[in-house]
Amino acid sequence: MAENKLKSRYNMTVEDYINMYEHQDGVCAICTKKPKQKDFYIDHDHVTGKVRALLCKHCNCALGFFRDDSILMNKAIHYINFFTSLKNN
Repeated sequence: MAENKLKSRYNMTVEDYINMYEHQDGVCAICTKKPKQKDFYIDHDHVTGKVRALLCKHCNCALGFFRDDSILMNKAIHYINFFTSLKNN
């Protein structure tokens, strides 16, 4: 079943997944934390369908919530930095 899902949804083989996992040293491509194997999500571009990397649940959801919009993500970074600087004063 998992093999069929990889192929039909992401055009990947199990070997492709294993290679990606090993290339990332078994950690999330964004936060570099080591989630449980079952917690990895295959991140992909929703427009092209091209697979990007393996992500933990939190990082994958964050990208989804920000709709892969880097401008929106940068605004969130500025927002966090602004309020962090107020907290530190």
